[in-house]
Amino acid sequence: TVSVAAYNVENTIEETLDSLVVPGILDKLEVFVVDDGGIDDTLKIARKYEKKYPDTFYAVHKENGGYGSTVNYSIAHATGKYFKLLDGDDWFDTSSLGDFINLLERECADVIITPYVKCGERSGKREIDNICSDMPEGCFAINKVKLNDYFNMHYLTYRTDLIKSIPLKLTEHCFYTDVEYACLPIPHINNVYVWQHPVYLYRTEVAGQSMSI
Repeated sequence: TVSVAAYNVENTIEETLDSLVVPGILDKLEVFVVDDGGIDDTLKIARKYEKKYPDTFYAVHKENGGYGSTVNYSIAHATGKYFKLLDGDDWFDTSSLGDFINLLERECADVIITPYVKCGERSGKREIDNICSDMPEGCFAINKVKLNDYFNMHYLTYRTDLIKSIPLKLTEHCFYTDVEYACLPIPHINNVYVWQHPVYLYRTEVAGQSMSI
């Protein structure tokens, strides 16, 4: 299950959703595109994908509740084996997505950790962030995992049963709830699978994004 937070992202949402359209895996994906009370054409665009790929994309319109509310909606409705977040102005690496989905079918670790790529909108600079750069690929007990950074949502793919069982519910009407998403499940994690291939592409250098001053 992929949860796409989509608040007024009409200029980028097509690139986001196109990155999920990979032949051979569409029937293995459940994508909630959650329009959080936006006022642009994001929902209209999402509904085009829902119409074209009705068993993969689900366009959702809800009253504005903040980032956490979009995640809460998707967790409540998720039926996939694993759960991953994707912001409506970011995208996935299509070239590695098929192999990643195949990995998720085989694995049963509580969380999968993958590198991600920072993509500078103005500079064009690309930089890989890898929280487990000193580790080989494979499954490890949580206390054996060497981390060279703090958890953030871009690295993480949680087993859906795990986050449903906590249960994980993020604060609504609040910024930075992706930190809650990354940290609250940690005490419940027993094992981690490290996969050394970037999946998430994170757009930076964008005016108005919540990470700006």
